[in-house]
Amino acid sequence: MAKGVKINPKVIRWAVQASNKDFENLQHKFSKLNLWINETSELSANEVNKLSKELKIPFGYFFLSKPPEEQISLLKYRTIDNEQSENPSRELIDTIKTMETKQRFMRDSTPFGVCRERFFGRRN
Repeated sequence: MAKGVKINPKVIRWAVQASNKDFENLQHKFSKLNLWINETSELSANEVNKLSKELKIPFGYFFLSKPPEEQISLLKYRTIDNEQSENPSRELIDTIKTMETKQRFMRDSTPFGVCRERFFGRRN
């Protein structure tokens, strides 16, 4: 039998909370969830993968020694009635990260980046 993986229960609690999913519904899908949180049982790699997909939390986050502190600067501009959201959805966080990656790529890799140096960096 394959040996399980020890996951820090604080990371599991953080992942459940960050996903904004109902804990009871998650318990129905993952019968060992309480055991994992209480460090009574270890997770298989397959279970970590399924939990990662269900919670929409990156797989590698589960192997951290403590919950990550995600700081996304654009979230401060995302307000409702001039108040910042305390718990943004995973979809919003993932969308912002994806768009930042695309912006970085476009800024660094497009022909405009080359042209910018050619036209704006030169004086006649």
